[in-house]
Amino acid sequence: LRATRNLMRLLSRLRRFLGRLRRRVLGVFTELPPAEPVDDGLPRQVDKPGGHGGGIARYFGSAAHIDSQADSIGVPLVILAFFNRSGSNLLAAALRDSGAYRGFREQLNHGNVITAAEKYDLENFEAYIRHISAPARAAGVPFGVKASPEQIGMLHHFGVLRLFPRVDVLHIERDDVLGQAISYCIADDTKRWSSLHKAPPETEPEYDGERIRAVMREAALAGLRVRLVCETLGLNRIPVSYEELAADTPATVRRISAVLDVPLQGHTLKPPALRKQAGATNALFRQRFLSELYGSTEDHPLHGTPGPTRRVDDATGEREPSST
Repeated sequence: LRATRNLMRLLSRLRRFLGRLRRRVLGVFTELPPAEPVDDGLPRQVDKPGGHGGGIARYFGSAAHIDSQADSIGVPLVILAFFNRSGSNLLAAALRDSGAYRGFREQLNHGNVITAAEKYDLENFEAYIRHISAPARAAGVPFGVKASPEQIGMLHHFGVLRLFPRVDVLHIERDDVLGQAISYCIADDTKRWSSLHKAPPETEPEYDGERIRAVMREAALAGLRVRLVCETLGLNRIPVSYEELAADTPATVRRISAVLDVPLQGHTLKPPALRKQAGATNALFRQRFLSELYGSTEDHPLHGTPGPTRRVDDATGEREPSST
């Protein structure tokens, strides 16, 4: 009996000890300061003007916002969401050349908006949207515009999306993100952003592995931003890959048009005027990057030893040693 009472007292003490320990532990955790938000590159609020929207708001003031009772423009809006070197120019040109669409240009940058507003005496942002979409409305075909995910949020913020009876987002991405990043870095050095640019390169492209990594990260984040913006705003996102587009441009236009319910009868799908720019410099940059990623530039099992960096003339395809 005595042993039983001693055991009960011991258990009671143990329960009190565990209770005090539990309160102290919980107290420590409840007193921890809240975690600071991490800058992960993803949007924390979609419905806001953003950088270009800020410039438009400063120029138009309250006239940047469109009245909720404004008349519909009457044709569908197709937003082409992209990140640089994803094939957006190729897709935009193919859709325009089909004759079944108008637009698909970068007309939402605030500098372009302000220039057109002053040239054509446009008093508000609604007048600007009606101005750039007028050719599509006259032809009775969808109007397209190229936009970043931030600019899509800007269109919603100012009430532009309400002007159109239907809004879809074509989201073009590149499966080969490494090739995209290398292409971006080379174009940024040479300032030759299109195969239609025949001027000599402004500078020689220089290999920079860290810059390539940074562009890859930004391209991946841009894709996530588009997905989040479309889901938040309830917009239909139509994925398009650069590889699909480059392999068969007419077939890609037909697939997109079928999803958008846009008839192509009477329209001729022409081969694109734009051509692939990647050449030997791109291949050498890729080879060097993968070799460094493998951990050795001298013993890569798949890609061998990188050779000296060479410049490629996009117009002739001729190679000549680089001075870098």
